[in-house]
Amino acid sequence: ALTFLASKCWDESTKQLHADTLKMAKDAPELKPIMKQAMPFISFVKTEVGKVGKDALEIALPYDERQLIIDNMLYLEGALELSKIDFLSDEEATAVIKKRTA
Repeated sequence: ALTFLASKCWDESTKQLHADTLKMAKDAPELKPIMKQAMPFISFVKTEVGKVGKDALEIALPYDERQLIIDNMLYLEGALELSKIDFLSDEEATAVIKKRTA
């Protein structure tokens, strides 16, 4: 949905989404399979674009998610009553899941 908004609905001259963004999204064949989930998300993003501009359409976050969790590890472990938080790559996590479900 973000790619659709950035490529089809962003007006570079006004630095805003087109006024008919929601209608454009409803009519977009590429969004049909996910329409039910996409429309609330598009409404949210449209509001965010009004607040922060085109940055709201970026797929990558402006911060490192992993580092954010590491920086808050003690708080998270205490708040979630966990003894330890492990970070695994996709490959490592997949291997652990396969091992546990085998």
